[in-house]
Amino acid sequence: MLKIHSTETFGTQDWPWIRFLVFLQGCNFHCLYCQNPDTRNHGWWKEMSDEELIAMIEKEEA
Repeated sequence: MLKIHSTETFGTQDWPWIRFLVFLQGCNFHCLYCQNPDTRNHGWWKEMSDEELIAMIEKEEA
């Protein structure tokens, strides 16, 4: 099971094309200039199997 913090279906930051972003929960690092500090281990996330995640991505692709 994957610990999913959130997904973004229209990500355009830092790249010239549109993409589907998946933010995983559970980073134990505390980098000074972290762009996503809310993805650290806080105990709240959605568990999802890899098959469920692939199905979600394929649905957005259509």
